[in-house]
Amino acid sequence: MLRDTDRVTRMAVSSVLADMGGEGERVVRARLAEVKDAGEKLLLQDALGDLARPDYRPILEYPLTAVERARIHGCK
Repeated sequence: MLRDTDRVTRMAVSSVLADMGGEGERVVRARLAEVKDAGEKLLLQDALGDLARPDYRPILEYPLTAVERARIHGCK
């Protein structure tokens, strides 16, 4: 999906992969090493740069209220 024709899809996928850490981050870095397009490089660098922000938290660490948690279906 990092090669999808839709830029928004590539942006979302790169952010999710980077957020996963470990293997996901490695995949984003590998793609960054192979792309030539400056815009694509910036997209991937932004996803990786988010990890270095002092206020960064992986998505699974976001606090949810009991009501918000109850609305989530399919993932336990």
